[in-house]
Amino acid sequence: MESQKHPVTLYKRCLFAVAENLVIFGRDLKSFPVQQVCDVYEQVCKGNKIEDLSIQLSDIQHFLRILKSNASNWNTLFECVQMVLVEKQDFGKLLSTSSITEVTNDVKECLLSKIKDCILMSIFFAECGLFESASICLSCVKILQESEDTEMLEMATELWTRLALVYTADCKFPEANYALNAAEKIIQQITCQENNNVISKSMFYTARSSHLYALSRYIEAHESAIQAVAELSPKLPYKVVVDSLRQAAKTSIIKRMFKQAGLLVKYAVQLTRQVFGECHPKYAECLTDYGFYLLNVDAVAASVDAYQAALEIRRKVFGLNNILTAGSHEDLAYALYVRDYSSGNFHKAREHAEVAIRTFTKVLEPEHLLLASSKRVKALILEEVAIDSFDMLKRDKLLAEAEELHLESLKLARNSFGESNVQTAKHYGNLGRLYQSMKRYKEAEQMHLRAIQIKESLLGKEDYEVALSLGHLASLYNYDMAEYEKAEQLYIKSIRIGCHLFGECYSGLEYDYRGLINLYANTGNYVEMARYHLVLADWQELRKNVNKPPIIEQVDQDQPVCLNDFIKTFQIHS
Repeated sequence: MESQKHPVTLYKRCLFAVAENLVIFGRDLKSFPVQQVCDVYEQVCKGNKIEDLSIQLSDIQHFLRILKSNASNWNTLFECVQMVLVEKQDFGKLLSTSSITEVTNDVKECLLSKIKDCILMSIFFAECGLFESASICLSCVKILQESEDTEMLEMATELWTRLALVYTADCKFPEANYALNAAEKIIQQITCQENNNVISKSMFYTARSSHLYALSRYIEAHESAIQAVAELSPKLPYKVVVDSLRQAAKTSIIKRMFKQAGLLVKYAVQLTRQVFGECHPKYAECLTDYGFYLLNVDAVAASVDAYQAALEIRRKVFGLNNILTAGSHEDLAYALYVRDYSSGNFHKAREHAEVAIRTFTKVLEPEHLLLASSKRVKALILEEVAIDSFDMLKRDKLLAEAEELHLESLKLARNSFGESNVQTAKHYGNLGRLYQSMKRYKEAEQMHLRAIQIKESLLGKEDYEVALSLGHLASLYNYDMAEYEKAEQLYIKSIRIGCHLFGECYSGLEYDYRGLINLYANTGNYVEMARYHLVLADWQELRKNVNKPPIIEQVDQDQPVCLNDFIKTFQIHS
């Protein structure tokens, strides 16, 4: 009955036949219209014919023909490449090498055409989360950088900039810095030429901001990101525009400039959805940034929705064994950890954290920095599971595993960033909380004090990260070391910073208020204890009235406007 309702069309029968006999029809298939080729490849993916698919995709000219077609066909290529990579992990390297061999010192027109093809390949690789795109850019830029031709120098600038972005994503920070310096040098050279074509610096500033952000140099990162937005124009590719908006939003969030961040990230989501659709990796990137924004403005439930939506897109486009998919699992794990902290139900959060670690371990080098964050998230979750466990053997085992993960994360951070870095400080703070749970109080105090010292030296004494560490040290002094005077001062300072940054209904205030109530009860100061009971009651009433709409509805309330109008609006509100 089902087949009568949905009969198999002749076209579908042809697809099945070609897909089943790709070895026979493969050569002829390359002359088919691109959309038909993609339909066949989708069927080949369903049949899991990896070897046949890898042979087809290895033809670089055929691959480029699909890349240059309708943008919707990129999703099919994403799926195909990812499926082959699962079985043939060196396939990305082979594909990038094939594209490089196409570039030689030829006449200018031919050379530029080939390099444009390589840039397109590198963009595709980068959107797949494949770091092999670096080798493509590097091979091309060596040919161009010695030229005095403005057009070639502009292309070299783009290649160096893309190199910086890939190296930053791969946590190769010295290489990223070298690429940025090379790009900046060429930009200055072109700017000094007379009658030169005006090149956009937006992508360069975005890449520099991304690099500085990864190094936790947030003030400089924000300055570069705002410069990138100032350089935007409707003539630029949409992906360049969106990436500039996203990076400016992220740096604004870290700077706690939430109004500015909201304008940027919401417009990026709207624009991407309008231009690329809801199943595109770029939309997933924007949803991820929006989830980060929501998490930081205390809209945790909506943040979970955003991260979940991003994960679903990436799983559909890239499959499971992909760096970007793993990143979405990690993001969702942390958001769920924050959301479910009060309930203590960390099953889903733990599951996503473990998937992230397994995937990163499978596709990355053993000591890659990207593992540090996912291990940290799992360690935080294991600690809370252990605290809630009545089985002491299980509790000790979980805490020991959490300590091992935190120490591994700290080692990776120190190797990459050194001691004086916000990321390193966060790992010290995490160890401090863990040692408190393990009743190793002196070690916990040392870890918290080190975290506070680093954060205050880098971020100032009124930063959100500093407030978090102050609250954690106050908890240690209050509940475990009976250092009530020290704890009181730290709680009050943490509350002041939290109220200043987020307002009086900030969710994190609950723990400080309850801490003070416990402190005053233990010290016999019942007047202050009663006062903070009232303060907590007022806070709970404020929290009832907090109404944060869900992700999709909130974004859809505003219609996308043209880029020039948005930039004017952004400048007015900044």
